[in-house]
Amino acid sequence: MKHEADAVDWATLAVPPPTPTSSSLAYWAAAAAGRLELQRCGVCRRLASYPREICPYCWGKNLAWEVVSGHAHVQTFTRVHQVGHPGWRNAVPYVVALVRLVEGPVMLTQLLAEERPLYVGATCRVAFTKVGDWTLPFFRLVDEPEPARLKAEAI
Repeated sequence: MKHEADAVDWATLAVPPPTPTSSSLAYWAAAAAGRLELQRCGVCRRLASYPREICPYCWGKNLAWEVVSGHAHVQTFTRVHQVGHPGWRNAVPYVVALVRLVEGPVMLTQLLAEERPLYVGATCRVAFTKVGDWTLPFFRLVDEPEPARLKAEAI
């Protein structure tokens, strides 16, 4: 069995691509350029993730793209051992996580955890990763001082 510490050549994976829509084209273009951009509502001023036509908070239609820091904390995660699509077979096990950006929104992402301790609250940063023909906003754990915390066990 392959382990996360082994190098995965993400660019060669033959996996289903994202399905871009008119609402998400700018998001994918920014990711390809190495920028994490989210939409800010011109009415309530809140950031939203994932790309959409209307604000999920106030239903405003005046959404504008804004670059965000890409700094986040892990909210929850799972380690995937059984793939849902055969194209991901060479990447297992891998970690899927919900991360909360320091700006507030939560994103579903793949977390590049390698062999590092993984726990709820861990600090991570966006790591744009070429997967097939697409650049995806994966996140990678970053070093931080280790305060006392409850460590999550790998599933």
